Amino acid sequence: MRIEDCLANITTTVDPDSPWTLTASGKRVDLLDPQFEQLRIDDIIHHLCRLNRFTGAVNRDMYSVGQHLITSYAIAKVMLDAEAPINRDSVEYYDQLLAVVMHDFEEFVLNDLSSPVKSAIAPSKYKWIATNMRRKIYEKWGVDWQYHNDTVKHADLNALMIERHVLLPASTHWPKVERGKLIFRQLPVMSVAEVEDTLKVLFIDLVHRRDRARTEEKRNADSVGNTTT
Repeated sequence: MRIEDCLANITTTVDPDSPWTLTASGKRVDLLDPQFEQLRIDDIIHHLCRLNRFTGAVNRDMYSVGQHLITSYAIAKVMLDAEAPINRDSVEYYDQLLAVVMHDFEEFVLNDLSSPVKSAIAPSKYKWIATNMRRKIYEKWGVDWQYHNDTVKHADLNALMIERHVLLPASTHWPKVERGKLIFRQLPVMSVAEVEDTLKVLFIDLVHRRDRARTEEKRNADSVGNTTT
């Protein structure tokens, strides 16, 4: 096939009213109307662990969105575990941690656009697409949207401050937060494979613990109901 024919096929198969993209496993994901069967955790994690944060302006070979999610999780866990009282075996606890781990999952097909770019390209439209994709991902893995809350925001912003301090050069345009105010002062250097394995194990473990807690809470509720009848 000639190059001209290949280009013609590409341009004629892109429908602006129904845009879609291809994943690492060969799945089609409809960007405006994603379906559960199109969303695979292996694809999501594979993509995110190969997307560099800050459009690549970091002082190491790779610091990915995947590692950012691991950092955000570690921060959220410190924050939640500091609250008292808190039930660390509850559905609420694990759903909150899952919401943090998943808060950038939509970027696996939308990419990690920098904030300046988002502000320059009809941000309301991008936000709608991103929020719709994230909601669908939360829904697939049974995480209530209510957990996309201040805990997620605070974990994300704290991770950003640490990443700004550790990974990016000094600049008067974006001053660094004082080192003493950071929850963590270092970020481990991890290979793509290490980040991918860590994030996948973390996600699967949280889902299993949440589901086990949900089963236990239902069993206890049924037990109380049988007692009172």
